[in-house]
Amino acid sequence: MIVVKNKTLHFFSLWLLIALLTIVIFITIPFGNFQRTDFNVFVTFAVNGFLWICLLIKEANKYSYSLMMMHWLFCFLFFFVAPIVQFANNFFPWVNALSSDSITKANIYLTFWTFFVILGHSLKIKPYKNKTIFYFKRNKKLWYLTLFLTFMSVLIMIYRLKTAGFSNLLSRGTASIHYSDLSSISLILNKVLQAISYFAVIFSFINEKINKRGKIFIIIAFATLLISYFPSSLSRNAAGVVYFGLLLTMSSYMKKNKNFLVLFLSLFIIIFPFLNAFRRASFYDVDIIMYLKNIVNNISNIWMANSYDAYTMLNVVMEYININGNTFGHQLLGVFFFFIPRTLWLSKPIGSGAFVSGNSLWNFTNVSCPLPAEALINFGITGLIIFAIFVGFICKKIDSFYWKNIDVSGEQINKFELIYPVLLMFFFFMCRGDLLSSTAYMIAYIIVWYILIKFININIKIKNFN
Repeated sequence: MIVVKNKTLHFFSLWLLIALLTIVIFITIPFGNFQRTDFNVFVTFAVNGFLWICLLIKEANKYSYSLMMMHWLFCFLFFFVAPIVQFANNFFPWVNALSSDSITKANIYLTFWTFFVILGHSLKIKPYKNKTIFYFKRNKKLWYLTLFLTFMSVLIMIYRLKTAGFSNLLSRGTASIHYSDLSSISLILNKVLQAISYFAVIFSFINEKINKRGKIFIIIAFATLLISYFPSSLSRNAAGVVYFGLLLTMSSYMKKNKNFLVLFLSLFIIIFPFLNAFRRASFYDVDIIMYLKNIVNNISNIWMANSYDAYTMLNVVMEYININGNTFGHQLLGVFFFFIPRTLWLSKPIGSGAFVSGNSLWNFTNVSCPLPAEALINFGITGLIIFAIFVGFICKKIDSFYWKNIDVSGEQINKFELIYPVLLMFFFFMCRGDLLSSTAYMIAYIIVWYILIKFININIKIKNFN
């Protein structure tokens, strides 16, 4: 496990985090402007908010970053800060208003969710053996793989430039490229190509660090990634996966210190809303300075945007299952078998958010479905308990595996170290949901990573590599 040598810096970082969380609460929640007051609502919000802050700080004291940390951060932001701002203004995304009884019930469900996640996280796991992973060694295959990935990233860049044009690749609103007539196949192909460009940078970095050659490939790979997938051309979750993934993989500083959460929270509040400016407009049509000023001046109103609809969708799902009952795992089948084309499986489930909103006769179905809501729509309250225990357990298992085997000095790099930051960022997206799309996108990265790792078999000895 990582040990922070500078205790003063560790102490300062934790207090900086506490201060930042406090600032977020006081600058976003309009305490003097509540249009509605209800004792049960306030108490349940306060209990959950306090729990999540404590759990977040506890996790930050243990690890520099972790899946569990991202889960508690999501709960704090999307189930406490956002909904209490929405409650204060009596406005919730999609439905405008929620009853106090529905809010109180949702908060109680989230309290149960929290305790069962803690229960799952407290379950014992078998100790790991170091032989379950490998560290990269001086290897000619790594050099060849770096050449291949760099070449592929250049081809991807050329194709995207030729198809969309340079200026169009700078904005999400104009950078859309269809790789197939089937939308699902096109989305998966986009993520696979994105993953290849991403791992081209990662492996060029590994190659230079291990083989002590090929710095030029880091520059080429990063330049092609930046052109092909500029931050403003990506959705917020994709931008987080790519650029935070690079930062956490390539920076030993982030592994040793406690600044990740402070950095992520700061960027989440300011930069992530800023990326929305490019969702439907071209890069040159956006007044960047003015948009940033509007974000800072209206920081409280940001939390009422449709992007923060996770709490609303939890309530909508609760209402749906009260009337129609749960699906007995039917929605989960779509997650497990996401790779089957809809043309071959006509009754293939759609995303849970789209499923519920469609059945509610909404005109707009591009909505979220957070993990507690996914649990409820599949198996009701039983599903809530099972999902929560599983989330807590699997987070502990993956986090422990990563931190028990990582070399924080950066001198040695293991294979799991390359995919863990990707899982970290995708998990935050998965917490918001829906589970179907987030799983499909994450699996695309995992498959590319797995194939690349299999190619580098360190048990094969290659002589005379200089």
